[in-house]
Amino acid sequence: MYRYLVKPEVISMAKRAALNFHAGPLPEFGGWAFYNIAILENSKEYGCTCHYMDNNFDTGPLFKVNRFPIDASKETAYSLERKAQQEMIRLFIDFCDIAESGEVLPYKNQEKEKMRYMNREEFEKLKEIPSGSDAETVDRYARAFWYPPYECAYINCGGIKAEVTPVIAKEQIASYLHQDDYEELWSAAENYKIKADH
Repeated sequence: MYRYLVKPEVISMAKRAALNFHAGPLPEFGGWAFYNIAILENSKEYGCTCHYMDNNFDTGPLFKVNRFPIDASKETAYSLERKAQQEMIRLFIDFCDIAESGEVLPYKNQEKEKMRYMNREEFEKLKEIPSGSDAETVDRYARAFWYPPYECAYINCGGIKAEVTPVIAKEQIASYLHQDDYEELWSAAENYKIKADH
């Protein structure tokens, strides 16, 4: 999850293996725009990766990739990030279990023909919604870059950036903001049922 290139002398300090956890499935989603590209390309699955570090970004051999199905038409970068982080915890536990057992750590080279990497400059350029886009495209771009407080997808209006918020964002924000309310209501309902039963 470290955003900068780890120096070779630091990597060499690892006694058994130097590993990185990446919030996208490799080799297809290297670099910056992993959540975003998955939504823009209407991917059917997503995931996260634990890979061995080398002298480049996201190019080292794979320890393990955890994948899960998604409906990209209902995801935002924010919602996909939350799902990937939950899967990352599972992947970390898998790694710890294998490492602590003393077993040989899995090791598989990435398929070079499938490797893709997007740098930050390319990622930032992707945020501009193509001129003349239809409503479906505008919504897809808006969802792909909805990750507050960062800059969203935008339409260029005479040199002024007009950020576009997807409609689904309101539901996600409401769900997040009112999660405690639902838990309190559920708890109250459970308590009421217990009292009613007695």
